[in-house]
Amino acid sequence: DAETLITAMQTVQATVDSLSQWIEINSSWDETMIVVTGTYETGFITGSDFDANQRSPEYYTQTVPIENGTVGEVPNMIFQSNLPTKFATPLFATGVGSDEFSNYIDQEDFVYGHVINNSEIGQACFRLLPDPTQTITKPKNIILMINDGMGFNHMKIGEYYAGAQQQYQDFPVTLGMSTYPLATNENTDEVRHWNNSYESRLAWTDTKYLWG
Repeated sequence: DAETLITAMQTVQATVDSLSQWIEINSSWDETMIVVTGTYETGFITGSDFDANQRSPEYYTQTVPIENGTVGEVPNMIFQSNLPTKFATPLFATGVGSDEFSNYIDQEDFVYGHVINNSEIGQACFRLLPDPTQTITKPKNIILMINDGMGFNHMKIGEYYAGAQQQYQDFPVTLGMSTYPLATNENTDEVRHWNNSYESRLAWTDTKYLWG
């Protein structure tokens, strides 16, 4: 429910604050990277004017955003589902090595912009492991914070409730992350969970794809 969501987002912010303080006291941003993301989007939270029966990307993208309300009050919103969805989740990163994620941008969402696959987080981190043959600076510490079910609108709800952007929203790396497996399927229009990549067109036009 909305109250649980607000509490969860406050916990995310408090945890990021604590991690940042630890880094600044015990380490530094020159030797530590922090990544904040979600497992998947859940609930398909939309603005109150959204109609799930519509099928055009233009309609979806105009009505999905949450309406900003009064600070300290839950914004007007609707849970369109009680299940995880295939929408991209946010990914924020900062610190030494965080620019490595730019090498993995190969998808784009109509609304959320550049998207990487969740498996590519591991690939980026492996490339940042110490290598005695290289002289480039790599992180001594990599902190990966994965929040269960967090989507872009969850983050917006927390921002509107608090009346300010969350700290991690200001991280220099801001991407979407898809949660699709790396299995292949020749027919990418087929609504199946094993499609090869995140299909933005289907996510914004087909609810069967979105939570099927």
